[in-house]
Order: sequence, then structure tokens, then C-alpha cells
Amino acid sequence: MKRGIAVSEENGRIDWKTVKKNVDFAMLCCGLGGEEIEMDSCFQQNVTACFEQQIPFGVYWYSRSVTIQQIEEEWKATLTQLKKVLNGRIIQYPVMLYLGDCDTTLTLKHEELAQFAQIYCEGIRKAGYEPGIYGNKYWFSHLLTAPCFHQWKKWVIQHHKECTFSGTYQMWQYTSMGKVEGITGYVRKSLFYEEEPVTECGEGNWLELPNLTGYVGTSIVGALNQKRYPSDYGTRKQLALQTGIVREKEDYKGSSQQNRELLRKLGGTVSASRILREGTYIKLKPESWNINTDSAFEKEIYRNIFQIISISGVSVIFGMEGTIVGKVNRNSVIVI
Repeated sequence: MKRGIAVSEENGRIDWKTVKKNVDFAMLCCGLGGEEIEMDSCFQQNVTACFEQQIPFGVYWYSRSVTIQQIEEEWKATLTQLKKVLNGRIIQYPVMLYLGDCDTTLTLKHEELAQFAQIYCEGIRKAGYEPGIYGNKYWFSHLLTAPCFHQWKKWVIQHHKECTFSGTYQMWQYTSMGKVEGITGYVRKSLFYEEEPVTECGEGNWLELPNLTGYVGTSIVGALNQKRYPSDYGTRKQLALQTGIVREKEDYKGSSQQNRELLRKLGGTVSASRILREGTYIKLKPESWNINTDSAFEKEIYRNIFQIISISGVSVIFGMEGTIVGKVNRNSVIVI
């Protein structure tokens, strides 16, 4: 599993030499489409820096197309820009199409979204790049559901303690409020699963058993994600077989009883306790107050999940991956 970030011109000038110490890959915004093509002003310098620092990277394009002509212009603009900055060099990660603009692409019908994705991704594939789709869990579950979407890599946005998308995916964006040394402000963070999700695994290809010691909760998916292990359904089937929970992989149905037993077998502690403790995942109630600044938080904070860093009396200090974001009254948090 690889740790990555997604950046655009909104992140400003990046100290990639410092960033390299903390990430395994990067996804770079190439540009935006729609009525007008707008290239990301930092794309070329970010590409150059990633090559200089030997940071593997991929690309994403923000679509705002509502006509076939516009989506065709978008894939052509993407390739023109890639040809310009790569000079024959290769990229190790996919070229992802973002279809989640609320005012444009998300007004399209399901079949139109599929048609537009097909046009863009086929243009990218024929040019020798691996195409993919970038969108949140709801879109993949309810809008981007046509059969054609199964042929491309998926990058799922779900700002949560675990990715609960039931389909196959290769990347998961788990926060838009990550902190990385070398980047000013917040940055989107993702995980890339190096191996394809396990669907069939014979005795000769058994998995190394994860160590979930220290996890307290009830979710096997959450435990695997927290410890940075693959958590897809096929992997869990194989783990259930190897730990003796089932005799045949087909006997694993993903039931609560099977999942809790698997959690115990892998060293986790099964507990449904809602008591606040360090490491507990939380969200903030709307209009929660930041004790440190005596003011409300910015809107993005309410869209993300965090972990409790410390508790002092009725106050809770919370953050992301050890970095403090704020301090609130304990009645302002929702345990997830």
C-alpha cells in the first residue's frame, strides 16, 4: 500500500524535496475543462519537480463538460499537455477523470456520464496511458454505475475512517485536510493499493496475515484500513479461510459474526464502547466552536473525520495523523 497526495495550483508552490520524505506518490492536476479549457498553472513545475525528486506520479483532469464536443476537447487537451511536459518520459500512475462538478457534469443523465467517460478514457488509453475515474463513494454507488466503469481504475473519495465502497477500487482519498511537510495548508491524502483486489487465491498464493493488535472497535474493514492493509471483500474471504473461520472461501458471507471473529483472530479487540479515548475517530457536530480561537471552524472541517489526540476534562483536542486541528467541548464530537 502506497501513501499519496493530490495537488493543484490551489496548493501553491511546493517544496517537493521535503515532500518526498513523507509520500510515495502524487496525483497532479492537469487542468479543467468545459466551455473553456484552463490548464493548471502549477502542473508543469510539479511534473518537473516530481521527475527531479524521483516521486512517482499520476494525473487527474477536472471535467466540466456537458456536450460531446467539450469532452473530446478535454481528452485532447490532456494529451497535448502531457506530451508537452513529459517529453517521452513515462508516468507510473493513471490519468484520472473527475466527473463530480455539481453545476455541470453531475447534471447529466447516467447514460451521458457513461458516454462521456468512455470518450475520454478511450482517448487516453489509445495514447498509451492507463485511464481511471475519480469520484466520491455516492457517485460510484449511484451515478457512475454503467458496465463501462468496471474496466477502469477507480479513485474513491470518502472522508471517513474506512472506505465502505463495496465495489473494486485501487485508490482511496480519505481526507482533504491532511498535512505534509513541504506544503503550506491542507492537502488531500490517498492510499493506493498496489495489488489488485484478491478474487481467487489458491493454497500456493496465501496472504501474509495482518497484525491488528491495538485496534479497538467492531469493524474488520476499519481495522485493516487503519493498519494500512487491503480490506476488499476478496481479501477478507481469503483471510477468513486462512484463519479457519470458514472451510471454503464461499462460506464467507461478510456477516457481523464472521467479521468480528476475523477481527479477533487477527489480534484486534472487539468493543462497541463509545467512550472517548485517544485515537477514537470522530466528526464534529455542525457549528461546533473552536475553543482555541473562540470561533466556528471553516466548512471543510465539518466534512472530514479526525482522531482524538488528547482529552483534558471536558475538552477534546483532535487532529489528523497526529497534527492538531483544533480543540472543542466533548459534547461537540460524534464518535464514528
